[in-house]
Amino acid sequence: MMKMVFFSLFVLSSIVLFSQENSRIDKPSLMEKGFRKEVGIGIGYPFPVNDGATGKFGLSGELKISYSLNPRTDFIFGVEVNQLRQEKDTLIFTSSTACKDAKINSWYLTVPLLFSFNLIDNRNWSLFAGAYTGIRLSAKTSGIFYDPGDDSAPRYDMSKDAPLTKVDFGLDLGFAYRFVMMDKYYMTIKPRYRYGLIKLLENENEIYNRGFQLMLSVKL
Repeated sequence: MMKMVFFSLFVLSSIVLFSQENSRIDKPSLMEKGFRKEVGIGIGYPFPVNDGATGKFGLSGELKISYSLNPRTDFIFGVEVNQLRQEKDTLIFTSSTACKDAKINSWYLTVPLLFSFNLIDNRNWSLFAGAYTGIRLSAKTSGIFYDPGDDSAPRYDMSKDAPLTKVDFGLDLGFAYRFVMMDKYYMTIKPRYRYGLIKLLENENEIYNRGFQLMLSVKL
């Protein structure tokens, strides 16, 4: 399912870049009135992670809508699909369930609410900050499952649902740079840091949705 989502975003981005013929952007102006829509894809890397854990690159996709509040401020909202991947030496779920060499793979549907600030006389550069709310779509853990309180208990190499929280919440901070392509269209590159405030796993394993993300988007 997730592969289909990102394939659809890729196709849509290609259509935007190569099939439009009517609009032209010579230089982004300071004031663009009305709503503007963008679609993008990107990658994320969790950082920091707790002791014994390793971050892995995950995929992201977004559909954002922005609206100019004044010549230097935009309000941005939309939806994202984000993948969070980590590996951990030992992951404790409950007093009777643990996983060795655990690989965690989770997906969240995220709704960001952001403000963008243009600090110079055009919209090429901007800073953005705000908050997000996420809903867990899926969470899987694969590895060797066992009972940590019983050394003689059998061990199973398997994959099962991970008991991560259903709701995530946190803060976003980053900047955006927009550049013109083929004298007609513009793309935006957006590095950011996401700081999750909710512990995703309700035990001694401190797993948060925190890390860097790089998104590349195109205007619809």
